[in-house]
Amino acid sequence: MPLEISPKHVGAISGVMVCVGALADSVGPMLTRSLVSGTNINDSGATLFLVVAGITVVAFLIFYFLVEPAPIEVTTMNKLVGGVVFALLGLFMFLWASRHSPYMGIGEMLTQGMEHYILKEPLYTFLLLFAAGLGLIGVALFVLGLVAQSRRA
Repeated sequence: MPLEISPKHVGAISGVMVCVGALADSVGPMLTRSLVSGTNINDSGATLFLVVAGITVVAFLIFYFLVEPAPIEVTTMNKLVGGVVFALLGLFMFLWASRHSPYMGIGEMLTQGMEHYILKEPLYTFLLLFAAGLGLIGVALFVLGLVAQSRRA
């Protein structure tokens, strides 16, 4: 996003975005507590929703009227790096999910300690499918990057 706002000031815009994000992370829980306390429990969800919806609308209006996006050129190096990143994320997610598998033997469960938790079967299946999808996207991007690079040479 910073590259689309101003290519000359990417570092400064990224720094401001990270600073505002960190500020929101630290102020958000306090704001939530102040909004929830003193209100009806049943109404607290609606109040928080309206606050977040208002902030989202303001952000949309700012970007819609003040930002002129420039198209970002996708290079073969982006595809190669993106492919590797997606494939590694898929592998990491697969390994993580398999470590928390509901199909572990009782010996594995006992030796892993009490801090180890086990995923429920629907979530486990979803994570495995998601990991496989990330891996396939990564391999496809990497192959497309290699094909584009070989055509250029």
